[in-house]
Amino acid sequence: MGLPAARTVLVGAEVMPSSTAGKRGYPRKGPMDKGRALYVVCLLAGWLAASAALAAPPTVEPGSWTLAVVPDTQYYTRYDNGVFEAQTDFLADYKSALNLKYALHEGDIVQSNETASYWAIASNAMLNLEMGGVNYSLLPGNHDYYNNSETRSSQLSSYFPTTRLDNQSSYGGVYPGEPTLTNNSYSFFSTGSVDWLVIALEFGPRDGVVDWADSLMKQYPSRQVMLVTHSYLYPNTNPALPTGTLVDWATYGATQNGNPHDNDGDGTPDNQGISILPGGVNDGGEIWNALKDNPNLLFVFNGHHTTPGYSRPNDPGGASYLAGTADDGHTVHQLFANYQGMANDNGYLRLLEFQADGDVRVRTYSPNKDLYLTGPKHDFVLTIPTFIPGDANGDNQVDDADAQIVAEYWGEGSAYWQMGDFDKDGIVGPTDVAILAANWGYGVTSEATAAVPEPSLMVLVCAALGMFVLRRVAGR
Repeated sequence: MGLPAARTVLVGAEVMPSSTAGKRGYPRKGPMDKGRALYVVCLLAGWLAASAALAAPPTVEPGSWTLAVVPDTQYYTRYDNGVFEAQTDFLADYKSALNLKYALHEGDIVQSNETASYWAIASNAMLNLEMGGVNYSLLPGNHDYYNNSETRSSQLSSYFPTTRLDNQSSYGGVYPGEPTLTNNSYSFFSTGSVDWLVIALEFGPRDGVVDWADSLMKQYPSRQVMLVTHSYLYPNTNPALPTGTLVDWATYGATQNGNPHDNDGDGTPDNQGISILPGGVNDGGEIWNALKDNPNLLFVFNGHHTTPGYSRPNDPGGASYLAGTADDGHTVHQLFANYQGMANDNGYLRLLEFQADGDVRVRTYSPNKDLYLTGPKHDFVLTIPTFIPGDANGDNQVDDADAQIVAEYWGEGSAYWQMGDFDKDGIVGPTDVAILAANWGYGVTSEATAAVPEPSLMVLVCAALGMFVLRRVAGR
């Protein structure tokens, strides 16, 4: 899935915010010499070529949809280079072509919480998503707090108040302990047969915030969960290797830079800043231990860290992946991405294409450079469970085991998929049995396909279908 090369012209060839007018040797007024005239002619030709190229936007495979992940944008606000705006403009422009359903911002929205001009740039950039109908969540990183997280005071809620987020159809709410702040929020969206819950948590979330996230996952058991926070997974010390480690002070101590327990990097934990405030902080290891008992936790995303041993702009691209095994044995995909250690205008973001067969293609793309990062850290495929109608236990088969689950929870209210509520009406009833019957034998071997449910289960299926028919007749 590539962008037309002309896209670079459209974003990079001096189509800049008004604040750049007159910079880089481009005059505001005055006589035009032959060299400048030639430049203008070439530039106009580039724009025309770009306009023609945009008629064939990138696409995804039929039945696929896209999740966008925007890593730390702090330097884009500091240098006011138009890259943040280019990222969100691209996502809005290509919403339909990518079948873009949602966008996550991983925090460190701005370089300094105290600088209003940085927040104004961020606000205008995110406005592109709103105008394009792209729902999103965002959260404070350490730079979005007062004096690099000396306290939890942030201007985030001033520029992105609850009233602004509430304009999104996906918006669910915020942490009830701080009802006027948007530092911690949750959202909903759906893709085909899968309903999603997105939980966005502050940098080094407090104990009460982590407990609240846990309660949300348990409140919505039928929704698959994407958790996003600022610090969670750490990159491999070998930049060529993709496997990361949890940010975990108890295990790694000061060898991992940027742990919220030691944000000043002095090697002494919990001696300054937000870590000594009420509620404390939780790092990646602590968040994982608190939430891994939830069977619906499927993804965790974060930014914040950079590749160990590299200084800006020589970082080869901060990214890592870790497959976590939850208490019930399912895989939780944990992904770190942050490209701030590269050049200030790199513009890389993540595009996750969720394909119909359960594969998720992860790619790393820069709209303003029209370039992809390659290699196992930046371009790879994950597999997630597919939700087959009638498959309650998630083994990709519709058989006796699923019928047993339906029988066990027959008539239950507040039900969800894993209980046999395939039509998502909150009750295990006749329609769910009809769905089970319609898909009976899916995914099983030829020998197993010939098998039929036990007699008692067949009675249940027949009785349920009979009740369904009678209700339809009575309702006419």
